[in-house]
Amino acid sequence: MAELTQVGAVPGDAEVRLAAALPHLRIADRAVALRAVKPMGRLLDPDGRAVGFVPMNLWE
Repeated sequence: MAELTQVGAVPGDAEVRLAAALPHLRIADRAVALRAVKPMGRLLDPDGRAVGFVPMNLWE
């Protein structure tokens, strides 16, 4: 059986549309991320706000 393990962002009535398109689909769990932290290359203040950056060359 094929398995979809993660969906990043699904707007609207996604479960209804998925169930209509894939009747054998069973949704096993739901989760909500209230804050996505992406600090790579960022200088953060004590509150977690970006106040600068560190230049990065990822292809070196």
